[in-house]
This record gives sequence, C-alpha cells and structure tokens, in this order.
Amino acid sequence: MLVFSCEPGQGVLIDGRILLELSMIEPDSVERIRLGIEHPDDIPVERLDIQTRLSDDELAAMKANPAKTWTAAASDMLPLSDSVRVICIGDIHQSQMSSATISIWES
Repeated sequence: MLVFSCEPGQGVLIDGRILLELSMIEPDSVERIRLGIEHPDDIPVERLDIQTRLSDDELAAMKANPAKTWTAAASDMLPLSDSVRVICIGDIHQSQMSSATISIWES
C-alpha cells in the first residue's frame, strides 16, 4: 500500500486514467491528511505534485469532465476497481479530522 500525506489541491494519478484530488478537509484547522492506495505492482500510482506522465493540458482535459466526490471519515475505504482501493487514513494526529472530500475524475 502506498501511503501519502496531502493537503487540499494535491492528489494522485492512478493507472494514467483515474485522478484523485483532495478537495476539502473538515474542520479547517486540519491542514493535511493521509491517504492509502492499495494497488497491484503493475498499476502505476503517481503523486501529481512530484511527477506525472500527463501534461498540464491532459490533466486540464480530465478535470473538464464532471467529478465524482467521495466524502470520507478516517478508515473509510473506496474500491475504485477489483484491484485498487483508496483508504482515508486520517490526519497525522488521528483525532482532529471529521471528514475529507475527494474529487475523482476518470478518463
């Protein structure tokens, strides 16, 4: 499982076709949360703030489509496919986050 810390506006690209972006954290006092991505080794997961194989134009085209949203509490899990799941692990203090909203685009 890949675990990463993110703040609103940051996200990951899964298999070059599924874009996840943290939209909001409640309460506002929580700045970052941790997400876990369970995936097989042959499915690439790329952090958008580090490097991605998609150009800015390709990312903008993905975001032009309507997004699904997932509002999660700590420990909630969202299956994206038979082999890929997203787990909202929570904030680094494990006590302050009440929910996180994640936008999901698929191409």
